[in-house]
Amino acid sequence: MTIHELLSTLKANLNQTDITLYPGASEQLIQQFEQEMALVLPADFKTFYFLQWVSLR
Repeated sequence: MTIHELLSTLKANLNQTDITLYPGASEQLIQQFEQEMALVLPADFKTFYFLQWVSLR
């Protein structure tokens, strides 16, 4: 399953979950997070958060 497929599935079934979807993070915000935490996020993780931010309620 691709990231796009995962997000489509989540959106289609959102009312059946305890998940909240938020707009994606900016590249600047992700870079700031990486700097503050002194780490580098994997590329697929960054892609996911560029597209959509997910939180459990």
